[in-house]
Amino acid sequence: MSYRAPKYCPKCDSNKDVIPISYGKPTPKGFKESDEGKIKLGGCVIYANSPKWYCKKDDIEFR
Repeated sequence: MSYRAPKYCPKCDSNKDVIPISYGKPTPKGFKESDEGKIKLGGCVIYANSPKWYCKKDDIEFR
C-alpha cells in the first residue's frame, strides 16, 4: 500500500497521530501494519464516502 501524506485531524488539527484506513481483505503484511499502528483496517465494504484517515489520539475517522 502506498501512503500519501496524512491529512490533519479535524478535532485536534494535527497529523501526528493520523494513519490511513485500508479497505479490503488484509494480507499478512496488512495485519502486521495494523498491529504496529501504521494503518487501521476498514473492512471489506468500501463506499464512495468511506473515511480515508484515522486519528489514533481522538479515535475518529475522516476524509
